[in-house]
Amino acid sequence: MEILNCTLGNIARPTLKYLGLPIPFWALAYIMACYIHNQITNNLTKSSTPYQLIHGHPSQIDHLKPFGDVGFVHDMLPSW
Repeated sequence: MEILNCTLGNIARPTLKYLGLPIPFWALAYIMACYIHNQITNNLTKSSTPYQLIHGHPSQIDHLKPFGDVGFVHDMLPSW
């Protein structure tokens, strides 16, 4: 388990540093690292991703956007 934490930290820390994001974004960077880690093959899973092994089909990653991109929320509630 410690090796996994180290691996995720090795993805999250440089991401925060490269983007110049403050410490409060650490948790989001760590979640992003975990998500990406589950979408790629590794030495243990060989030709399948961890996601495929759990769900039985490849994941859809076309919805992913670069971490740190600006996003907007369309508020559908009336403003009165």
